[in-house]
Amino acid sequence: MERQDNALSNIDCSDLTAAGELFGETGTDNTLTYKFNTDDYLSGGYAPGTYVVTIGGTGDNSASSQSQEATFTFTLVDPCDPPASIQVVSLPDQVYTITDDSAPVLIRQDFTSSPAYCPLVYTYTINDITNLVGKSAITLDEGAFVF
Repeated sequence: MERQDNALSNIDCSDLTAAGELFGETGTDNTLTYKFNTDDYLSGGYAPGTYVVTIGGTGDNSASSQSQEATFTFTLVDPCDPPASIQVVSLPDQVYTITDDSAPVLIRQDFTSSPAYCPLVYTYTINDITNLVGKSAITLDEGAFVF
């Protein structure tokens, strides 16, 4: 078995579960099964991508020991590209006094994703206002002063 894009993979035929008469069992259909779980994804053991599987069979009891191969592909989809959803959190309004060293630290609440194990990357944009004539990063709220 190999990835269709020829990238390295940790998946091989020993990861198959075989059932049926062709595999020495009776009473079940002839099946090959792969089972993947969250730990397989998180460990990077089974990378998302398209895989090509080729299975060969030889008729040992036939006069010419004829061989045949069958090929199929399966695709492992990355559940985090994109995640099913990202839940936005409510960010409270926060007020700071620039010269107050005892001011609380900015509160940042985490967003949540589904599936929950999908990593989220946070980016913050602070607009540069140095080129804006007559503008200031500091605003005055007239109602904030008591005389």
